[in-house]
Amino acid sequence: MHGEKGQAKQHSRTSRLANQEKEDIMPIVTVELWEGRTVEQKKQLVEGITSAITKTGVPPEEVHIIIKDNPKHNWASGGKLASE
Repeated sequence: MHGEKGQAKQHSRTSRLANQEKEDIMPIVTVELWEGRTVEQKKQLVEGITSAITKTGVPPEEVHIIIKDNPKHNWASGGKLASE
């Protein structure tokens, strides 16, 4: 009986480690764009990103994508606002 408890503890530990490894593969992709893209364009973008990442062995349901729409007046390069 003692052996069964030890095996159960080992299985529990192995399950936790497997879950941790699964959590480690969850990529989160953040895409920052100037605002103005349509929902259809965003759908195509996330489909393409998801497709590329799944080629590395990550299941599609584990790919998380955050799209941030930025107004051009909130973006600058070379000391000038993108809206200028």
